[in-house]
Amino acid sequence: MSDKAAHAMLQDIQKFDRATVRIFLDTMGLFPIGSCVELDTGLWGRVVRATPGHHTRPLIEELDDDGRATGRLIDLSKERQFKAMGAVECPRAAVAAKLGV
Repeated sequence: MSDKAAHAMLQDIQKFDRATVRIFLDTMGLFPIGSCVELDTGLWGRVVRATPGHHTRPLIEELDDDGRATGRLIDLSKERQFKAMGAVECPRAAVAAKLGV
């Protein structure tokens, strides 16, 4: 839900107080924790943490082709060779890991 709220705020930003939007994005990011993103390199991962000031560049945990965590963390705010292309549906394995199943 927060990703929809963030996109709505950014599409019509003049309706919102800029400081409030900045605080919301610093806290939630454009990609909520637990959501999955695809990178421009074809890799994909699950968002672990938002990065204040870098709303489109969260910390992600890389997922393999079966949706299992590889253990590799990619901090998109520091590793500039990667770019999040957008949110994708998380595979079952990633959802199960998030839920501790």
